[in-house]
Amino acid sequence: MSLGIVKRLFPHLYIRFAADKEGAALQLIKIYERKFLGSFLESMWFIKWTRAVLKAYNHEPSLGYDLLFRCLMRRYHSQSIQLGKDFAKIELSAATSEMIYEIGVRLLQYYKSMKISTDHLFKELGLQENHIRLDNPNVVLWNFYVGYLHSEQFSYEALLSKMKDQVDIENQFKIACARGGFYSMIGWGLRLHWWKQKKYNKTTVWYHLRLNDIEKIGYINWIANAKVWVAYAWIKDGPPSSISSFYERIRSRISSKQLAEMIASNRNRDTVGRILNDVYALAAKHEKGYWADFVRHVDSLSS
Repeated sequence: MSLGIVKRLFPHLYIRFAADKEGAALQLIKIYERKFLGSFLESMWFIKWTRAVLKAYNHEPSLGYDLLFRCLMRRYHSQSIQLGKDFAKIELSAATSEMIYEIGVRLLQYYKSMKISTDHLFKELGLQENHIRLDNPNVVLWNFYVGYLHSEQFSYEALLSKMKDQVDIENQFKIACARGGFYSMIGWGLRLHWWKQKKYNKTTVWYHLRLNDIEKIGYINWIANAKVWVAYAWIKDGPPSSISSFYERIRSRISSKQLAEMIASNRNRDTVGRILNDVYALAAKHEKGYWADFVRHVDSLSS
């Protein structure tokens, strides 16, 4: 079998058995780049390329991601900020989430190793204070870098400080939340910390999210808004208090049967499931009366 056929049909084998794996991976990029016009990182060929490299390192994925990052840096001639700009445009999906995380972490580690300050990155990304658009992928990159250097909470506070005099700040929250993916995560994180800065109490946020109107907003919207409220209570009071506060509020508004059904049907759903499982765990600590009946009812529905 010729080398050309191996490259085309079995690219992972071409890389796996190459003496210079990095050179082989870069050669594949050149082959794939001839097949399209536009940004390589936003193309299906980029996904095909990353899969080939990772399959070549099937039992050592970390080494595969290291090679991917080195190849991208060579392709961008070590212009890491331009790489970051293009990388931030990749759409988050089930097919890209792990790759975005692994390469993204290596990119942030590189920025840190080069002692790139957050202010310098903000400027190099072309961002301007009080003119922030939350659907801009460069904002996502900057926010993640601040969070990597400090903490997620600090990253939201830092971004809010860059928007403190922005007249359309609430509209930007809505735009980000509607966009989905990382944009939605940042939009909600900013909104929660903005409410905290405004000194909104938990009751104000409860009514703002219309959690007292489960019949009017519907079950699905109520669940989504409840997740937001628990996150806000977590920011205000910490995890244990947020869960107990949530339980105390909802037990007076819906029946134990409704709550049990809600938990049983959502236990495996990302953040919602984790929140409801925390409520269940809180209930499970109690051995008598209402709590015991509640736990038994959830278990019977889940079995």
